[in-house]
Amino acid sequence: YVHASPYRVEVLHSVVQGFTTIAEGNGLVDAIVKVPQYIMITARDAYSNVLVSSNHAPTCVLTLDRTPLAVVTVTNLNNGSYTFEYIAEKSGDNIISIKVNGMHIKNSPFTVPVLDGRPDELYSIVRGAGLLTGTTGVPSYFEVFAFDLQNNRRTTSGDVYWFEVSGANIIEGIL
Repeated sequence: YVHASPYRVEVLHSVVQGFTTIAEGNGLVDAIVKVPQYIMITARDAYSNVLVSSNHAPTCVLTLDRTPLAVVTVTNLNNGSYTFEYIAEKSGDNIISIKVNGMHIKNSPFTVPVLDGRPDELYSIVRGAGLLTGTTGVPSYFEVFAFDLQNNRRTTSGDVYWFEVSGANIIEGIL
């Protein structure tokens, strides 16, 4: 028997550590150019205790290698979790680094495929002899080089383009 037991003991977390801080969210799986993506991290100390107080609030930073000047918003949820909102501007595999107090978090950096944005007629171009001449019964060819609003070359299939050939004979179709 210990006099006046049981005793109340409060265990507090220490400072954040990168190797125990974890991330999750769709923004780590894939992204689309110019569409906001979200990631949440849970800040933990060296013993995996969640940082629930603001006494040791870490500095949280997310960077994208292909869009280094991307706007990134960090929100402290005041429960040991932080959300990141980012908007990628370049398609292709993006390396996303997440750091707390200057240290990479667990599994950072992450490779995230960023898909093309919607095609845009202002940046897309067409070329080929089939744009200028054609002969009945003989195929004429032209190429469409599709780009999105950020001037990324479209690499995904399934886009639909309308065309019209005018002159003595008028032809319309879908490409």
